[in-house]
Amino acid sequence: MNSLRDDIKTPPCTTPPILSPVNSRRLIGPCLKSICLGLFRAVLFLAITMVNPSHAQPADAHGSVQYSHALPPPCEASLELMAGQMIMVGFRGISTEANPIIQVMNKTFLGGVILFDNDYSPRVFIRNISSKAQLSGLTASLQAHSPYPLLVAVDQEGGKVRRLKWEKGFTPLPPAAELGEAPPNATRLTAGRAAAEMQMLGINLNFAPVADVNINPDSPAIGALQRSFSAEPQAVARHAGAFLQGMKAHGVAGCLKHFPGHGSAAADTHLGSVDISETWAPDAELLPYKTLIKEGLAE
Repeated sequence: MNSLRDDIKTPPCTTPPILSPVNSRRLIGPCLKSICLGLFRAVLFLAITMVNPSHAQPADAHGSVQYSHALPPPCEASLELMAGQMIMVGFRGISTEANPIIQVMNKTFLGGVILFDNDYSPRVFIRNISSKAQLSGLTASLQAHSPYPLLVAVDQEGGKVRRLKWEKGFTPLPPAAELGEAPPNATRLTAGRAAAEMQMLGINLNFAPVADVNINPDSPAIGALQRSFSAEPQAVARHAGAFLQGMKAHGVAGCLKHFPGHGSAAADTHLGSVDISETWAPDAELLPYKTLIKEGLAE
């Protein structure tokens, strides 16, 4: 008699046969595994194909970007590849020369990297970003050495949270609180200018904008740092949506944060656990996410 595994073998990328009631109980485990794996592959495929890191790689005579390999269809991807593509890491170094990150990318099929300007452990020094020319060379080299297109990310909210600092020659980006005082269209244009620079520098993912509502102006991680657009949830939604639109117009993906809401927190989650049980206002703090998801902007 064939084993259970032999009974459910199907060709790659095909639909399994309909299960009979007799075998359905025996096959619940494998079927659930197959469904989960299929969903995993679908999410992975969408995540990878949504971002176009075209400016991080040299183009041919026709302007088409040439990567060392194209991602295979999800149904042909190995488990190792799928797992690796879901991982994003940070590393030290302003170039790829003799940098361990190259070995990591090739051994693990790494999906992305996140870049920082300064490193505060054990002492303050430049981590990944020193100038436009250096950063452009770093991202191009990372893409050239990666078996598959990389997500290259930074935190460029504006104000005090910006890895691309004007002191080093990058485009200035004001804090969200300042942007929130102007019309949303101004936020879109400002974010667009910053994104155009990021795209040219090989950055295709920005961990911004902040969608937190400024419920507690003294919140050490949000309000006190002017990271929220407004104390009005609808205004936050409008400006966060405009910010996303401005970046998307230049090929840079955004990321709403910090779900489910950090604007009411009385402490800083960077320093430890924070309890928002008594301060969280779900109707207000979830509204920006609900609005932007409904409008199709939170892709």
